[in-house]
Amino acid sequence: MIDGTYSTIPEHVSGALVRYVAWGLTPGSALGAVLSNDLKEAVAYSDDDSWEAVREVVSWLYNFAPSTCYGSREKFVAWSKTDLSDFGCLKEGLEKFSKDGCTTSQEALTEIFG
Repeated sequence: MIDGTYSTIPEHVSGALVRYVAWGLTPGSALGAVLSNDLKEAVAYSDDDSWEAVREVVSWLYNFAPSTCYGSREKFVAWSKTDLSDFGCLKEGLEKFSKDGCTTSQEALTEIFG
C-alpha cells in the first residue's frame, strides 16, 4: 500500500504509474491526461474510481516523481522516449522491487520511490 495518504489510488492507476514512471510505458487516456496537465481530458476519460484518485495521483507525482515526467504534453511525450537506464535511482528501486517480491503496484511505488 502507498504510504497512508496515497492508499486510495486504485491498483490499475498505481500500476500504470509504476509502468510509466519507471519504464516509460504510456498509460491510458485518463492518466495520460493527468500527466499532461489536461484537466478537460482527465475528466472526459476517467472512470469514477480514477477520478476520485486524481488529487492523490497529482500529490504523489509532486512529492515523488521526477518533475521531467509530468506537467505538460511535451514532458509526457518526452518521458516515454527517454532512456531510463540513466536514472540510477529508478534502476535500484526496480531491482529492490524484483528481489523483495512486491505483490501489488502500490507496494512497487512505495519500494521504488519511498
